[in-house]
Amino acid sequence: MTAELTLFNYRSDEVRVIIDDKGSPWWVAMDICKALGYKPDKTHEVISKLDDDDREKIAVADKLGRNQDTYIINEPGLYTLILRSNKQEAINFKKWITHDVLPEIRKTGAYITNKLSRLDIARMLVEAEEERIVLEQENQKLLPKAEKYDDFINSDGLYNLQSLGKILGYSPNLYLNILREMGILYKRGGINLPYQPYEDKGYFVVKAKTSPYNNMSIKQTFATPEGLGWLNQLDIKL
Repeated sequence: MTAELTLFNYRSDEVRVIIDDKGSPWWVAMDICKALGYKPDKTHEVISKLDDDDREKIAVADKLGRNQDTYIINEPGLYTLILRSNKQEAINFKKWITHDVLPEIRKTGAYITNKLSRLDIARMLVEAEEERIVLEQENQKLLPKAEKYDDFINSDGLYNLQSLGKILGYSPNLYLNILREMGILYKRGGINLPYQPYEDKGYFVVKAKTSPYNNMSIKQTFATPEGLGWLNQLDIKL
């Protein structure tokens, strides 16, 4: 794809728009997801649900001038993400896109494409509403389990390692042994610690606390809500 990169600023965030050789705009997907309030680790999941025609992976230069493979999305893909988002930020972002960005692109004469028809927009609205209903039904099924998890959560919104086995239906010590055998945790000085990749993904948090016995600083590992959800999906065979 022959492309011309244009930068727009949405509040404090940079939104990169690429004009292809046909004059159509494509948006850098990670910029859009960030503007819509999605966490960085959710970007791939959100983009993967788009139609193949609405996304493409290309090399885009980062702030240091290095080419990085990243997904870009076209206008239908952009509206699909906006319509599927249940965040308040999506309303403000859509207004910014339609009132500021698209008129500016069209004013340059670079943007020449057919607008989405009313039928297309109606179809996307119906699909988004159907998806919202399905997600709401799934959330209702998960609600009792989430309430059960709340019994184990601490004031920081984290789960200590001993509670993981109880939550997921295993003996606590047996479950920790399993996580060590799977290469998720390791033991050092009698303390279970996560391997760095799993801490970097946000599944675990290591906190320092003072021992009440000798006033020494010791480490304690906690699972985050994202980590608990990930652990619950692991295929564990005893």
